[in-house]
Amino acid sequence: GAGAGQWRTDDQRQQTAGAAGQAGGLQRAGSDERKLEKATERMDVDLLVLDLEDGVAPNRKQEARELVRARLASFSDVAAAGDGAAQSSALGRHVERCVRMNHVGSGLEQEDVAQCLLPSLAKLDSVLLPKVEQPRQLQELAAALAPNVPDGQSVGIIAAIESAKGIVNLKEICSTAMPDNVPLTGLVYASEDLCADMGITRSDSRTELLYTRGAVVAHAKAFGLDAIDLVCIDFRDMHRLELEAAEGASMGYTGKQAIHPGQVATIIRAFSPSPEKAEWARRIVAGFQEHAAVGAGAYSLDGVMIDMPMVKWAEKVLRQVQGL
Repeated sequence: GAGAGQWRTDDQRQQTAGAAGQAGGLQRAGSDERKLEKATERMDVDLLVLDLEDGVAPNRKQEARELVRARLASFSDVAAAGDGAAQSSALGRHVERCVRMNHVGSGLEQEDVAQCLLPSLAKLDSVLLPKVEQPRQLQELAAALAPNVPDGQSVGIIAAIESAKGIVNLKEICSTAMPDNVPLTGLVYASEDLCADMGITRSDSRTELLYTRGAVVAHAKAFGLDAIDLVCIDFRDMHRLELEAAEGASMGYTGKQAIHPGQVATIIRAFSPSPEKAEWARRIVAGFQEHAAVGAGAYSLDGVMIDMPMVKWAEKVLRQVQGL
């Protein structure tokens, strides 16, 4: 799954990974020094993914590890940055720092860990682990990272679901026992790799993805994880991007992958509450509080019956607004 995650953080995600929130993100190949430098100077994203996997040619893996490690070394420590410490680049603390490593079983993961991740843990918020199919892969990575995570910090693991095995094992993956300082924090729906694995033919309607796309978001919600939707591979087609982003948001995804900086603003808009939606949510909560104060339960607002599920929805919307 190529692409950069764009997603909004829920309460559990904030507590477990220590990140400030993820509404917009950008992924850049670790072997491209120019793009790497430009990406780390962006201020309009909330997640920065530095790639060691598919975006890097096999003969440039070592170069990518060294460049990513050097770029991360220029940042303040995660703990210090959380207190507003100055950075040596324009990257603000609201940008979550993430590295996409090579998958467990690739033969490249041990060098990724030893030469890039371990020396950089104080600078990292999360690691994106590709091609997750079973709990063992998460546990092996967590076992390598956990003893080395600085005290008081946590480094989340984001699992990319890219195969039929990953789909059918979602419950086991999401319920994997993880160390407190290396929790599982999110799922990525890697549609292109999944289609290749399953022999799915893509269509403009995306109906062929309904089952697997729904399975990923349902499991993410059930286990309190971020859910990052599919990438729009035609980065010049902004109309399609808008449709896909709105669709993903309506399904319950908390964000969407991007492969080009030009996609970022559209994705952020789609996954952020509109002013009208925020005002409606505010009125629902305010009305509930007024009625609850006099012992009333459900009530009517503009001809709409407001009950507890609606109130919970409104409260989530307002938490999103507060996180912007």
